[in-house]
Amino acid sequence: MNNQPEIILASKSPRRKRIFEILECPFRVMIPENVMEGKNHHLPPEKTVIDNSRKKAESCLEKVQSGLIIAADTEVFLGGRIFGKPKDKEEALEMLKTLSGRTHIVATGVSVIDLSWHREDIDFFDISYVTFRHLEKRDILLYMEKTNVFDKAGAYAVQAHKGSIISGIKGSTWNVIGFPMEKFRQEIINKDYFSFFKFPENDSIQDVIYS
Repeated sequence: MNNQPEIILASKSPRRKRIFEILECPFRVMIPENVMEGKNHHLPPEKTVIDNSRKKAESCLEKVQSGLIIAADTEVFLGGRIFGKPKDKEEALEMLKTLSGRTHIVATGVSVIDLSWHREDIDFFDISYVTFRHLEKRDILLYMEKTNVFDKAGAYAVQAHKGSIISGIKGSTWNVIGFPMEKFRQEIINKDYFSFFKFPENDSIQDVIYS
C-alpha cells in the first residue's frame, strides 16, 4: 500500500507508548474515555483482557474516521483474583505480599480496528507466567520506594529492579510489560499494514526507557 494510514494507540500507558516508538511507526496517542473495564473473576483471563482492549479501541471510534486503532489491556491473575492497579500504598503492599513466592498469570489482550481498508478487526491475547521470589515485608517496602507501583497491574513492573522480586518468567517479557510484541507480529504479518512497523531483531528490552 502506498499511503500509510494514521496509527492511533488507544492507551495512556507510557510503556506502550515507548514500545511503539521502538516499532518506529508514526502514531499518536488517544486516551480511551468512559471505559468500564471488566473485572469478572469468573471469566478466563483471555476473555477479560480481550473484552477490555476491545472496549478501549471502540471508545475512540467517535473521534476517528480513518486509520488504525490499536488498544491493549494487561491484567495480573492469581487464584481467581484479578490484580489491577493499586489504589494506595496499603493495597500495593498487600498485592505484593500475596504474589510473593508464587507463580501468577499476566495476560494482555490486543484489539486492532482498521478504519482505512476495512479489513477484519483483530482481537488476540498472550499469556506469560511470572514467578516471584519469597519477599519479606522489608523487601517489598524497599521495592516500593524505588518503583512507581501505582500505575501498574499487580503493583510491579518487570523492567523495574526485576531481580529484586522476580525469579523467573515463562513466556513473553514484552507481554508482561504490557504489549506482546511477538504475538502482534504474528497476527499482522499478512496484513497490509505489517510493513509500517519495524520489529526489533531480538526480544531485548535493554534499550527501552520506562517511567
